[in-house]
Amino acid sequence: MVTGSSELFRRPEVREAVPGLLATLRDQEDLRNTLWRGFSGPSSALYAESSGPGDLLDARALLVLGAGAALFLSLIAVEEDTPEMRERVLQILLPVARGEQG
Repeated sequence: MVTGSSELFRRPEVREAVPGLLATLRDQEDLRNTLWRGFSGPSSALYAESSGPGDLLDARALLVLGAGAALFLSLIAVEEDTPEMRERVLQILLPVARGEQG
């Protein structure tokens, strides 16, 4: 998810569209909620299947952290958006996703 989000946000056409998309999402609650449910639902369900149904909150939190990091790196901290940084983000998130720490 982190890798896919990072690749998506680094695409020139996506970077160009983000300001308008963010403004639209800010102004259109229904669209924002639909996007979040469509984005978080399948990922959270997969995580909960492998971890347990009580872990849906953790699944959504990991999704927010991973996608948020990808968005931030690709749009704001561009000079930090390196393979090494993306790998480090994964190294930090994966133990939590695997239930190795919490």
